[in-house]
Amino acid sequence: MGPVMVDTVGAQVEPVPGRDGWFQLTGARIVRAVAFDEFMAGVHRGEDSVVPGARVIGFHDQATLMRDDARFNGQSPEACRVIRRADGDFMMVLEIHAAEATLLRFVLPASQPARDDPLPRASSAD
Repeated sequence: MGPVMVDTVGAQVEPVPGRDGWFQLTGARIVRAVAFDEFMAGVHRGEDSVVPGARVIGFHDQATLMRDDARFNGQSPEACRVIRRADGDFMMVLEIHAAEATLLRFVLPASQPARDDPLPRASSAD
């Protein structure tokens, strides 16, 4: 049994000049959602589109990820997508594991914070 996917990250990407089908992270517009479908809503409405066969530098060019991670080796192709948004920008959407999601709650805002479960906190009296 593989890791449980419970959260999703979206990050702006841009095409890599001279490398057809390849994208790179821009470092801008990185957000976390609770559900993959939050990022796919524009695709479902016909406003955005999935880029078929898209690959992202840092993920799809890493031998270990391509061999061992279902999100990148073809076993779970729906877990990592590049979307061309209606405004012309591109967004990589990636399902993440429970451990990654817990850590990211402290450093990355959620697209819908009210849906986030509160993290358990220990008090100094414990």
